[in-house]
Order: sequence, then C-alpha cells, then structure tokens
Amino acid sequence: MNCRIEWKDFTLPEWQERFEKVRRSTLLQSYAHARATCPRLGQKPRWGAIYLDDQEAGIVQIAEASTLHGLLHAVILDMGPLWYDPTDLDRKNDAFTKAFNLCFPKRIGRKRRFIPNIAFTQKSSDFIEQNGFIWQKESRYTTIWLDLTKDAEDLRKSLHPKWRNQLSKSERYDLTVIHDTAGDTAADFIKLYQQDIKEKAYKNIPPARLYDYIPIFAEQQSLLLAHAVHHGNVVASALVLRHGTSATYQIGYLSPEGRPLCANHFLLWRTLLTLKETGIKDFDLGGVNAYDARDIQHFKERMGGETVIYSGLYS
Repeated sequence: MNCRIEWKDFTLPEWQERFEKVRRSTLLQSYAHARATCPRLGQKPRWGAIYLDDQEAGIVQIAEASTLHGLLHAVILDMGPLWYDPTDLDRKNDAFTKAFNLCFPKRIGRKRRFIPNIAFTQKSSDFIEQNGFIWQKESRYTTIWLDLTKDAEDLRKSLHPKWRNQLSKSERYDLTVIHDTAGDTAADFIKLYQQDIKEKAYKNIPPARLYDYIPIFAEQQSLLLAHAVHHGNVVASALVLRHGTSATYQIGYLSPEGRPLCANHFLLWRTLLTLKETGIKDFDLGGVNAYDARDIQHFKERMGGETVIYSGLYS
C-alpha cells in the first residue's frame, strides 16, 4: 500500500467537507482547535490530504514551529490521522506512519511529537516503532466512545442498571436543562470550574485555555455549554465541543446541591440526546483515569460506550 501526504492550504469549508466524512473524528484534529491553540503557542497549523495508491483516503492536521531558518524545528501531530473508511486500519496506519516519518525524519534540531489516533495493540505498537518513532512510557490514553446512531431507547437500555436507576431518580426532580451555543454563560461556568478544581485539587484543562476555546468554537457553531437548573440555580454544567459529526465532553461541574439530585446524569443524558438530534454520530466522553479519578471513570464506563486505549506519545 503506497501512502503519500499532500500538504495543502485548505479553506475551512474544504476541511469541514472532509471532516464530515470521518467517523470518530478527534477534537485535536479540528480546524477550531488549531485556531484556538496555535497562536498562543507560536505555532502554525498545516493540513494534509492522505493518498493511498493515488486515492484520497484521509486527512491530517499538524502544528509546526521553527527558528534559525528551520534549523530548530518542532512538528506536532496530535490524534491523527483521520480516515474516511475505517476498515483495514492496521495497513493504513502503518503506511501513514512510514510516510509521516519520511516527511519529518528524525534529525538534530528537530523535535517530534506524535500522538497517533491509533488504538493500542502489540501489532500497532510494533509498526509505529519500526517506522522510526520512540514510545514515551506511561503515555497511553483511554477514552470511551458512544455511538449516537442508535435510537434513544437502545441507548437507554445500554446504560448500566445503576446509571439508569440514577437517571430515573433525577427525572423525578424539578430539573431542566439550558443549552448555550453562543458562550453567553461562559464566564459564570469558568468561575465555577475554577472554584471546583481549587477545592478538589485535581488537574484538568487550565481555565485560561477555555478562554481560547469557547469563542472560536462558538463562532463555528460547535460549542455546547449545558447547564442543569433546579429551582433557578445551576447545579451541574458540562462543556461539549463539536467537531465534524463527532463531539467531545471536555469538562463538567457538579454542585453539592446537584449530587443528591443526580443532576449530572440528567444533564449528560439530555445533552447526548440533543447531540444526536443535531446530527452528531459519535460522542467522545473524554479520558478516564483509574488512578486518581475512579468515580469519574465509573460514571463514564456505565454509559454503555466502547472503551478505547490509544497508543500514546511517540517522539
């Protein structure tokens, strides 16, 4: 299988047209993510069409930075490539990894970061390393994907009995959901999020980064700030970012008042139904970590999705 990457200056509509073809597209490969992060980090985004035997088969987005006329060069590929047809992935990913290594071979002065959108198996680990990349230990990443093409009844049946019971419990309370797609509630949400991470002392997305993300995703109509409200008070919130026909759960907040109401169950269930109704096919529930976030891991696992372990970071 012959693979080549043709680097192009895609317009947003051209990139989005291709992005829409991809099942389980990744947030870090989205055009909005590049716009939100590259300027702050002094990087330039670059887009490529992937050809297999001269047929366009996928896309990839990278970020680059260089100084001294390119003598010092950094290339970053996070959670790519993306394929239009999700079959025969081992052969495709092997061919892509080889082509990517040829585009940016290891050399003095070049830093490479490659977090492949490749599920971990011993076979995938072997071909990535055989194609010139070195795995960074303890870097594998686990997430859970929900298939929203199922009908609502089947999605509910797929829930773990305990999760479904808590959802039923939440539906007996006077809870409502507000969905903000313009970012009007962002300031209050970030304030609650900052307070929450300070009180609970956990690591997550730096609040400052949210100020980069939210306006750009709102501008591209890809933002969903969801809030569960009880008697006029916000008791749970979630930030969801859309990308193509997929969406990613970024962060959430649950107040002490919302916990006995199971407000997070109510909120996430209503939100995934809204995503489904607006054409989202795949919902990435975000990373799970059994070491210091076991409760969050159980919450996500019990939603009935598919757990995927990704290969991790290579250089």
